[in-house]
Amino acid sequence: MALSQRIECRSVASQPGTLLGAATVRADVLPRWTGIMLAVGMAVMAATSGLPDVLRTLSAGVRDLALAGMGASLPGSGSPRSGTLRRAAGYKVPRERV
Repeated sequence: MALSQRIECRSVASQPGTLLGAATVRADVLPRWTGIMLAVGMAVMAATSGLPDVLRTLSAGVRDLALAGMGASLPGSGSPRSGTLRRAAGYKVPRERV
């Protein structure tokens, strides 16, 4: 497969991840930085598809860090934003007593 075909295929494959990152930022349910990092990481992965393995691994690390951040912010993980997720899902979150 020629280099231009690989880059084109990789950029098409990265579009859903980039759109998920944009939707995450817009929805403001998960931390904003995770959506930005996911969108940037997917674009960087598409751009580095023809480069050496070390650079491709580093670009995948950006995406993976974003996905790990999303997972860490889910309900039950102890994150301060987990109440936001529960309210978005329709759960009644008790108010914290001060």
